[in-house]
Amino acid sequence: MWRLGRRLRVARRRMWASLSLRLAVMLSLALVPLGLIAISQTTELRERYDRVSELNLRVSAEALARQEGMAIETALGAAEALASTYLPLAAPAAVCSDALRRLKGRLGQRVVFIGFIPVDGMMTCGTDGAPHDFSTFPGFDAHMTRRTLFVTSTEESRISRTRVITVHSPIWTETEEFRGYASVALATEDLIEGCCPDATVAEPILDYVLLDRNGALLDASREMAAVDAILPGEEERAEVLARPPEETFVARTASGETRRFSVAEVVPMQVFLVGSVPIGLPTRLDQLMPPNIYPVLMWLISLALVFAVVEGSLVAPVRAMADRMREFGDTRELRPPSATVAAMPLELRRIETAFAETAARLVQEEAQLADTLHDKEVLLKEVHHRVKNNLQMVSSILNMQMREAGDPAIETVLGKAAGRIASLAAVHRQVYSADRTGAVGADELLREIVLPLSQTLMSDWPAGERPGLRLDLAPIRLTPDQAMPAAMFVVEALPYLLAEAQPDADGARWVLVRATDSPPVWEGDMADVWIEVRRSGPARSEADEASGLGLRLIRGFARQLQGEVHEGRTEHGHGLALRFRAMPFSDAPPEIGV
Repeated sequence: MWRLGRRLRVARRRMWASLSLRLAVMLSLALVPLGLIAISQTTELRERYDRVSELNLRVSAEALARQEGMAIETALGAAEALASTYLPLAAPAAVCSDALRRLKGRLGQRVVFIGFIPVDGMMTCGTDGAPHDFSTFPGFDAHMTRRTLFVTSTEESRISRTRVITVHSPIWTETEEFRGYASVALATEDLIEGCCPDATVAEPILDYVLLDRNGALLDASREMAAVDAILPGEEERAEVLARPPEETFVARTASGETRRFSVAEVVPMQVFLVGSVPIGLPTRLDQLMPPNIYPVLMWLISLALVFAVVEGSLVAPVRAMADRMREFGDTRELRPPSATVAAMPLELRRIETAFAETAARLVQEEAQLADTLHDKEVLLKEVHHRVKNNLQMVSSILNMQMREAGDPAIETVLGKAAGRIASLAAVHRQVYSADRTGAVGADELLREIVLPLSQTLMSDWPAGERPGLRLDLAPIRLTPDQAMPAAMFVVEALPYLLAEAQPDADGARWVLVRATDSPPVWEGDMADVWIEVRRSGPARSEADEASGLGLRLIRGFARQLQGEVHEGRTEHGHGLALRFRAMPFSDAPPEIGV
């Protein structure tokens, strides 16, 4: 039973993790208050005729505002876009005017004029191609001083000879220098006729006026001289515009008539539509279905639309891209994109394209890197093979020369040299063997070198007197550049000390090879490595201090490792210890001749 409960909990968590479900639930919760308000309002509309009139007035005003808002916002967007480019700075007047005429043709028939008004008022770049002086217009100096976005109305434009609404967007350079305004003029039209072409009533559904944010008159459904009959006085206009859009109110017009008003934003914070009907004017209410059904239908339609849009435009494409990325990460194979990529939103298509390009580049670079690495490995193996052969050849030449020398002293010197070269070749073979491609395990390396070397060195000892070999090797990782001189230190120190091994207090002869490391003191620092070779027997006296070639080589190996050599004298024997700092591969010290 508990397993079933756990599965149900997991299933609920997975279901809630779905982006589509989260948006659907959040949208449902967000629309619940609005639905309750709408149901309450529609109930009141059925009970009170006055309430029906208020709702009809508000809806009608908003519909007219949306209709006019699309045109004015188009002009506003065009003006702001032109202000950001300011063509007169980059093109002659004729070229600038021609560009504006092409833009005017794309913006629709309501746009009657586009132009740039500079600070001095002398327009040279406009759609009609003729220069115009706007410095004499009323309020010109005030607007040039204010330098903000504004909307004006002209009863008869000197350019188009019609009543127009003009949007002016300020022009600023990158250095915050004011250059004037980009202006787009719209021809006025009967909004009620454009909004409701099927209306059959003789009287209009409402009267309206367009005001800017300061209360200045821009347009009206009646003649401009008769707006006092449908608009409050200038003193009350600011209070009218401050009312919320969802509120209708009753007020007196400038001519004294009592009307019901509603305010709607045409352009947010810039242009407002004030619609009004006389008190008692009946309005028609669509009775196609009960009003209580509308909120439920709006909720269901909005929920289904958002779910479908989010699922089709966001969730499904993202899921497909995630599967494609996961498959590429597992197999390094980039399958062709599905047919739904073309239907993705632009942002997701950019992500898909960027992923495909990055994946293709990654596959190509990995292939090139693998080829380069293979070539380097082959070349490195060839170099090491040749070095090994050359060392063996030198050792063979020395052996041949030693046999032909005829002088015991020369034979001894050549024999030692040949032995050292043979030891160097053996160390090189162990360090650069095929199974060691990077860091070298010092414990494994020393064990592989010391065991055969000690057997060779002690082969001439009587069986009962042969020293015992003791190994104490900690797992230490070294770079090849450090492993070579460290191993050669042991190769030189072992015969140097083995020849003087004497019984200790217990009567045993032994040689100890130890490799340890100390932890770093600071985080990120490297460890100190100690490699020690010690023999049994009495310590060497200072008077017997040796200074032969072997010790010089040992000190040379220490310098190559940037370390120190210590010759220890204790009651437990005599030995040599090498101390150096372990380095990462990139920080390996350069080779220094010995």
